[in-house]
Amino acid sequence: MQINEVDINQAFEKIKRLANGKFLKQEYGSSLAHIESAAIHAYNFNIVYTDPDLEEMIEKISSKLFEQVSNRSNTGRILFYDSFGWENRGLTQQYIRALIKLGYSFLYVFENKHSKYSATIEAELRAFPSQVEVFEMDIEMPLIARGQDLYQRILEYNPDKGLLHLSPGCSMALSVFHAFPNIEWININLTDHAFWLGSKLFHKNIEFRDYGYSISLRKRFFKHEQLARLPYYPIMEPSPFEGFPERAMLKDKVIVFSGGSFYKVYGDNGLFFTILDQLLVENPEIVLLFAGSGDPAVFKMFIDAKGYQERVLLLGHRKDINELFTKCDIYLGTYPLSGGLMSQYAAVNGKPILAYTSDDLPANYVEEVVCHNRNFKITYTDLREFFDYAKRLVRDPQFREGEGSKLRQVVISPEQFAEELDEILKYSESHRRMKEIRINYERFSQLYLEIENQFTNAAKNYLISRYRLRAIILFPKFSILCVKNQIRKRTCILRNSFLLRNKKWV
Repeated sequence: MQINEVDINQAFEKIKRLANGKFLKQEYGSSLAHIESAAIHAYNFNIVYTDPDLEEMIEKISSKLFEQVSNRSNTGRILFYDSFGWENRGLTQQYIRALIKLGYSFLYVFENKHSKYSATIEAELRAFPSQVEVFEMDIEMPLIARGQDLYQRILEYNPDKGLLHLSPGCSMALSVFHAFPNIEWININLTDHAFWLGSKLFHKNIEFRDYGYSISLRKRFFKHEQLARLPYYPIMEPSPFEGFPERAMLKDKVIVFSGGSFYKVYGDNGLFFTILDQLLVENPEIVLLFAGSGDPAVFKMFIDAKGYQERVLLLGHRKDINELFTKCDIYLGTYPLSGGLMSQYAAVNGKPILAYTSDDLPANYVEEVVCHNRNFKITYTDLREFFDYAKRLVRDPQFREGEGSKLRQVVISPEQFAEELDEILKYSESHRRMKEIRINYERFSQLYLEIENQFTNAAKNYLISRYRLRAIILFPKFSILCVKNQIRKRTCILRNSFLLRNKKWV
């Protein structure tokens, strides 16, 4: 028994009905909470990309809670709303640095003061008191009270434009923004591959690649003129090198680095591990270092089963990613889900990129997130060509150095980023051309279903943590499978021991 698309859609519709029921009872805070839950559920599976019912409900709740402000101001000020506040993740630093550099006055709104944004971001904002105001929201307040605080702060600040760096289920903030049709709302499309709320509100959507542009055009129903392209660059903050594991035998080895959330290498019948095994067999000089977060159980099972304890080293979560790149020779992209930011780190550090994808997963083309200033072929769709390229990189240091050097200048620079953001803010358009690409939506959603069913419990765990005991009644199949998967995980540990004894990977 597995979760399928019908189950996902039924759960989605059930949560929507809960939201509408609370709306009809005028319990608007509860309604917004259910809307957020529906959005997070949809985000986990990439089957739908927007929902008109949820968008309309948010707008109706806004009209019940807040007085509309229709007069357009000319203050030149910007509201920057941030759901994340992460250092070296997301796009907070890229945008606030550009706004500061360009001389814009802006109000930085942080969604959750209790999780606290990074000290680096806070210091940057506080360093410009005449230009930047900071408003931290209290997530421990009731949802409606939080919304009223935000509404009042926007009234006081009176911005012309809103730059929104939102989590996919940001229902409360969106209900407030709907009360200000006088403000031009600009969305930073951070999670362009998945569902998010807000498509009915946004006047402009900033895309960082053609993949997101294509989805926004066909699945979120934006018009071409509502979409602008602005790629991003990686934040290169110095961080103390945390070292390598004591057992690492790296002398005279070619160090291949890879990393990201572990779920990115699970799926498509374990093809990443088949690829990795072949790379190690064909290139005995290689040692692989993998920095990742999440559940490493499957990865560890592969290492033990193949006896790669000295050639494949899991580093865990690392803050010194840039320092790791300076000490490696080659970057290996993840599959079946690639990592854009890691590929950018490789490029700006002059490290060649080994990347493979099946040709029906265009979201994985590294070129879209790396080659902003010049085109290079990076991603291979033929495995034999991929392995031949890998062999040449490993065995020819001069070729390896040359391939890496070509990538140093292809990523957009901070100066270019600021100039192009200014273009969007002033003229509501970008000079970068966008083209629609073909996307196999069914293939992509089935991949996420496979990862959920075979490797993670993320979506099931979310529903159970959100609805607790009610989840058994509301989502019985999700609840049963969550328990079964926990049992299966324990079985996998026993299976791991068997594989270790027999030295084979299946």
